Amino acid sequence: MYYIKVIFRWIRRIAYCRGFGVQSPSAYSFIRYVINEHYPYYAFDELNEKHKVAGKLACKLGRLYFRIANHHQSDKWYYYGDNEKVVADYVQAGNRKCVVEQIKEVPESYDVASVKLDAYSKEHLLSRLLDVANDESLLVIENIHDKENYDVWKKLLVDSKVSVCYDLYYCGIVFFDKSKYKRCYKVNF
Repeated sequence: MYYIKVIFRWIRRIAYCRGFGVQSPSAYSFIRYVINEHYPYYAFDELNEKHKVAGKLACKLGRLYFRIANHHQSDKWYYYGDNEKVVADYVQAGNRKCVVEQIKEVPESYDVASVKLDAYSKEHLLSRLLDVANDESLLVIENIHDKENYDVWKKLLVDSKVSVCYDLYYCGIVFFDKSKYKRCYKVNF
């Protein structure tokens, strides 16, 4: 069933492949070399085998987190949700100096945070993460296209602090850099 859903989504989003039609050089670079990078990295085979039990989607998001960690090179990655071990392994393989910390309290600021949407994160966590975000912050939000979460994603897109965001269907990536024009890109991931 996983493969049928993947094929259906891929066909539906074929116009949004590999950054074609994106005019911003920074957005194109992020789409092409971080989101949709297809080269096999040194750690993927080992990590995919280690976390096979977590499922294909968890490993796919883990590979994305690996590439984001490799690109962003932050010292700390805050995470809220399940599969913390999967996220930590992929992030630390992409950036050895990065420490993955489960969000218990909202930090005063952050470079990278990822949140799996559920009742608690929608009501308490997400708004506080938006409040403490700075120009360097990157926020990854999982499950944005679930029926109960899509309204939260739509509200986030119009928030004044959000500048550039990427809708990857399985998750959304949000930047807060005010030097960039506000734009949301749909990407076939």
